[in-house]
Amino acid sequence: MPPRLLALAALLLLSATLGAPEPDADRAALLDFLAGVGGGRAGRINWAATRPVCANWTGVTCSADGARVVELRLPGLALTGPVPRRTLARLTALRVLSLRANSLSGAFPDDLLALPGLAGLHLQRNAFSGALPPGLAGLKRLQVLDLSFNAFNGTLPGALSNLTQLVALNLSNNSLSGRVPDLGLPALQFLNLSNNHLNGPVPGSLLRFSDASFAGNNMTRSAPVSPAVPPQSLAPPAAGAPAKKRTRLSEAAVLAIIVGGCVMLFAVVAVLLIAFCNRRGGDEGSRAGSGKGGDRKGRESPESKAVTGRAGDGNRLVFFEGPSLAFDLEDLLHASAEVLGKGAFGTAYRALLEDATTVVVKRLKEVSAGRREFEQQMELIGRVRHDNVAELRAYYYSKDEKLLVYDYYSRGSVSNMLHGMLLALPSPCHLHSFFSSTSVANEFAICSCMISAIVC
Repeated sequence: MPPRLLALAALLLLSATLGAPEPDADRAALLDFLAGVGGGRAGRINWAATRPVCANWTGVTCSADGARVVELRLPGLALTGPVPRRTLARLTALRVLSLRANSLSGAFPDDLLALPGLAGLHLQRNAFSGALPPGLAGLKRLQVLDLSFNAFNGTLPGALSNLTQLVALNLSNNSLSGRVPDLGLPALQFLNLSNNHLNGPVPGSLLRFSDASFAGNNMTRSAPVSPAVPPQSLAPPAAGAPAKKRTRLSEAAVLAIIVGGCVMLFAVVAVLLIAFCNRRGGDEGSRAGSGKGGDRKGRESPESKAVTGRAGDGNRLVFFEGPSLAFDLEDLLHASAEVLGKGAFGTAYRALLEDATTVVVKRLKEVSAGRREFEQQMELIGRVRHDNVAELRAYYYSKDEKLLVYDYYSRGSVSNMLHGMLLALPSPCHLHSFFSSTSVANEFAICSCMISAIVC
């Protein structure tokens, strides 16, 4: 290479290196913050002035160019005391802050009100107290706000209505009192105000949320008004025909068609799954008769190998193929959750993760299957593919805890449909069923085929 070109290449490389400097100001702010909250749990936070911030600092995520810190996640690291002033406020590019499950105390940190780009704020399970500051209204990009399990008191500031991008609000298990203002919040999908000292009526804009969102308070709920059904036709009704009666008959007919279609679909899928389970169990039984030492991998299809990849990793979430979900068991267990329903085999929760991803978690109870049996069942359920069946996204197995993870579909339920609350939605329908075990080839092969969240 000619000397001039070599010099030019070196100059370009040097300029590129200098164009993405270490965030020295953010580094100093983080170190000041850590020094003010007790230094954290020994050995869990590896921050040091001599280490690159964006390379391997615990809980720190930088921008693509490495110039600023944009996320700070320090959950469960034994941080104590008030958040020191003029520390986090210097992280002006911060978008996500998670300090959940520590022992932080004092009033709501003023530093956080100086972060206009903040989209996710997770301070749950600490010891913060005092009133919620009206200055929260200045965080206009906030999408997730979780202050649950603290000791906040006073009333809910009406200024929260300015948070028009807010998707999730969890203020449960505090000591908030007074009436809940009519917040509006058109983007809000998750609300939990339970276990406070709130009173008065549920505001009209929040009636779309379930009773669980307001449990443990002294609030009254007026009967929800059924939304008007979109007209079937723009033509005026025939003379002398009672328009109201025609509308009600149309609703009944639509409801009958929807429920009937769901039942038929459920029956077809159930028969297919039972037949598949029996055939699979029979195949395994015949193999067991010929030799119990068969290799498990020999019984798995190439698809199941690709899907389960981490089945032997012990107490971890096992993800199936599909769009990637970037969370782990710790994130799932500490997510904001709302009960969707309870059944004979467990409780379903809607869980909101720190990145605003919403999933459904089915927590199973009284399931005595061993790990190998459970994994085989999950592999079977994970292969089910149908436009009207929610796919199993992940599962977790331990001796005391068994979880199934699905995508969340906000299209209502059969219960709400039958009670006339969601007639305006396009055929909302969720069915849940559980098939009991069957005996195959002189051995009990548990074939628990679960259909969850069938959306018609």
